[in-house]
Amino acid sequence: FVSVSKLISDDDVTKFIEITGLNNAIFVDKTFAIKHSLGWRLIPGPMTLSIALGLSDELINGTVKAVLCIDNVNFSVPVKVLDRIY
Repeated sequence: FVSVSKLISDDDVTKFIEITGLNNAIFVDKTFAIKHSLGWRLIPGPMTLSIALGLSDELINGTVKAVLCIDNVNFSVPVKVLDRIY
């Protein structure tokens, strides 16, 4: 199975931050992020998880009524603007 993919745009990050209130400078300030993190603006982990769940929806569509718990979520690599999630 190969899922659809999503290219993470700057606009996507801005909208997610507006909705969630995750106003950490690493997510909202490109200059700060380049200087203080890994050299680029990072994507919030909850945003990465949300997109991954949305992309996998066709796997569980019709078989799951609700997601009640997600255990053992690990973010093994950082995700940045213009990365593609599959």
